[in-house]
Amino acid sequence: MTENLIFLNHVNLSKKEIYELSNTGVIYSMNFEVHQYLEKLSIKHEIAENVLDANDECVIFDKVVNLYDWYKKIPKHEEMEFHGFNLFEMMDTTELHTFLINKLYDIYIIQKILSIKKPKKIFSTLSQNFISGIIDDKTKFFPIGNGLKTDMVWNKIEIKFNLGKIPISLKLSRNIYLKLKSIFENFICSSNNLWVDLNTPRDTILLLEFNPSTYSELIKNFSMTNKQVVLFNNRRSAIWNKSSISLLKSTNSKILSINKLLTSSQKQNIEKERLQYEKILKNLLEEKSLYDIFILNGQSFWNEIKSELINTFLNRLLWYMQLIYSSKLYIQNSKIHSILSLNVIGETEKSILSQKLENTNSIMLEHAFANYTEEISRYDILSNYSLFPDKIAVWGDVQKKYLKTIHNISDKRIIVCGSPRHDSFFKTKEPSKTLKNTILICPRPIIELACHNDTTMYIKYETILKTVIQKLQQLPNTELIVKLHPGDISHNNLIQKVVSEIDTEILIYHSKPIEQLIKKSDLVFVISPEGYDPSTVILESIIFEKPTVNLVLDDKFYDFSYELHNAVISITKNDNPTEIIQKIFHDEEFRSNLISNGKNFLREYISNPETASKSLVKQILKLN
Repeated sequence: MTENLIFLNHVNLSKKEIYELSNTGVIYSMNFEVHQYLEKLSIKHEIAENVLDANDECVIFDKVVNLYDWYKKIPKHEEMEFHGFNLFEMMDTTELHTFLINKLYDIYIIQKILSIKKPKKIFSTLSQNFISGIIDDKTKFFPIGNGLKTDMVWNKIEIKFNLGKIPISLKLSRNIYLKLKSIFENFICSSNNLWVDLNTPRDTILLLEFNPSTYSELIKNFSMTNKQVVLFNNRRSAIWNKSSISLLKSTNSKILSINKLLTSSQKQNIEKERLQYEKILKNLLEEKSLYDIFILNGQSFWNEIKSELINTFLNRLLWYMQLIYSSKLYIQNSKIHSILSLNVIGETEKSILSQKLENTNSIMLEHAFANYTEEISRYDILSNYSLFPDKIAVWGDVQKKYLKTIHNISDKRIIVCGSPRHDSFFKTKEPSKTLKNTILICPRPIIELACHNDTTMYIKYETILKTVIQKLQQLPNTELIVKLHPGDISHNNLIQKVVSEIDTEILIYHSKPIEQLIKKSDLVFVISPEGYDPSTVILESIIFEKPTVNLVLDDKFYDFSYELHNAVISITKNDNPTEIIQKIFHDEEFRSNLISNGKNFLREYISNPETASKSLVKQILKLN
């Protein structure tokens, strides 16, 4: 037996308690936050994640993907079907993925450490359910601190805006957010005649969870046909800003809402049915088979996730049922020509697509800078390619070739249209007119989906971010602006903190449209945690003919089209960014060649620049 081990996955212990623990055994930090705290206290510890290698991360990722349809393995799971759709399936798949990968990440780490070390005692902030299945009878477990309460991603909704130079982020509970959203939409839509008329249905193009401001050209082009655009948004409201409201009014587009679809009596009936489904849900989630479904390396982790899953389903059951039923009502009482979605794994998307009529077209529109090779094809599940049986609209022949080669998707299922969200980008390429050289820094945050969010990467990221900003500040006549990723990603907060600690005068934006910031910039500097997942900002900067530097922290580069064309300058931490930037600013031939390479890349990667929306609309109207 070896010394005692202490596993800390969060910090809610006093300094005295932690110091005392450090004298009883080896402390393992389970994440970057704990590591930072222990470093400040100068407490010796091990970074637990360092036991994982690349193969381990792939094992964890693949296991999570294999659990997407976990409920189908439960005997009598069909009892949870409501109007032909299983209520267990309603959870947003990305939310489930994030929840599971965080749990399995910690479990795998503990399993691997304990396969090497056999301590007499284990002290941990992790729950007893978490540890008990891993340790043997000879090891005693002692819980310490208060257990960390983990929240499902969509239990809280983030509201972001800038207050002067300061980016503000507020989080609301899911229920409060939905209530406020309903009140807001009811006022705006009623006063602006934006509700869809359910009594006189027209031939409809149904957009699921679209941001009108981002897809304004697409909506305008559809409005010039004999089809009416209807938006069904249950996450972010389609009328979230003034420009969206103006666009929808001018194009005679309409809004769809659960509350407008269901009558009071229908809601009451669903409430009665909910009580029955609650009993079924509780009984099914007590099935012993779940211990064998949720298993990793021979150890069941069902007890660790059971209560969170049950509570989440119970809290959302009524809303899921209302969403399914209202979707069915709308589909049966409308004339939908085509359904467009940006993914097929969200709650809204599942409720509509699972019930669409056979003669209704459904198209998933590529909405991000998708770059894959066979080497990293396991991660394209995050783009939903293998989850969607209908048509996929892609940005160009590069993506089409990948889908045909790797997924054997036929030409009939692929629509090559270009990128509708970027039509307006091609129309204006105004040069920067500032007296100073403006560098737009776009730090792509570390995300959890691919299981590459270890402490070492956070340390590297923070160190390099500080170094980059400090070096760029030394450039003469230069202004720095930082644009955070618009998503609700926790690493954004750490990035913001680092930048503010260096210089409070640096402008940091959360939600400001990226095109406005790129236009006023002379150069775009992207920080990418991983080479396999390039930011869409890279593409957008090339469109605006802005020199782009991409600093890749994991030093891994792939045969992506923009790399093969030398459309950006990709560097590692070992390169000197200031030398490269000075060359871009002062070597006209070098700069011109870089811009020219970008144009060559765009010709290969993007079809129908400026007219992608028109192309997509034309091809969709030819369907049926």
